[in-house]
Amino acid sequence: MSKSDWQSCYRQMHEALESVFHAHLLALASYRFAEAAQLFCVYHKQLNLHIELEDTLVIPVFKRAEPLKYWPASTFLAEHQKIQKLASSYESKLHHQPGLDLRDHLLALLEEARRLQHLIEHHHLREDRALFPVTAQFVHPREASHLLGESEAKWDSLQREHGSLIADMKATVERHWQRLLT
Repeated sequence: MSKSDWQSCYRQMHEALESVFHAHLLALASYRFAEAAQLFCVYHKQLNLHIELEDTLVIPVFKRAEPLKYWPASTFLAEHQKIQKLASSYESKLHHQPGLDLRDHLLALLEEARRLQHLIEHHHLREDRALFPVTAQFVHPREASHLLGESEAKWDSLQREHGSLIADMKATVERHWQRLLT
C-alpha cells in the first residue's frame, strides 16, 4: 500500500461531500425545501465524520512536521470548528419560518450556503497544498494503512446508511429539473 492511498480516500470524501452539497443546492433552488433539508442533514453528518477523521487520524501525524511557517495544525483545527459552526447555523435556518417571504428566505439560504461553500473550498485547497502532502512525508507505512482502513470503514458505514436516501433525493431533484427544463 502506498502512502498516497489515504490521500485519495480523503479527496474522494471531498468529492462526495461536494456532490451531496450540489444536490442540496439544486433542491433548494427548486423550492423543494424538504428534500433540501434532508440532503443537507446527510451532508452535515458526512461533513462532521470527515472532520472527525481528519482531526483524529491525519492532523496528529501532520503535527510531527511542526513548527511550520504556514498553516500549522491549529489553523486546520480552527477552520474545522468554523466550518462546523457555520454548517450548524445554516442547518437550523433551513426550515421556512411562517410569515417570512419565501423568496427572501431562499435568497438568505443561498447566501449562507455560498459562504459555507466558499470556506470549505478554500479549506480543501489548503489541505491539498499542505495538510496532505506534509502528512504523507511523516506517516509511517503502518500508520498509512491504519489511517486508510479506519477512514474507509467509518466513511463506508455512513455511506451505506445514507446512500439510498442520497440517491433517491438526487433522482427526485433531477426529475424536477428535467421537467422544468423541457
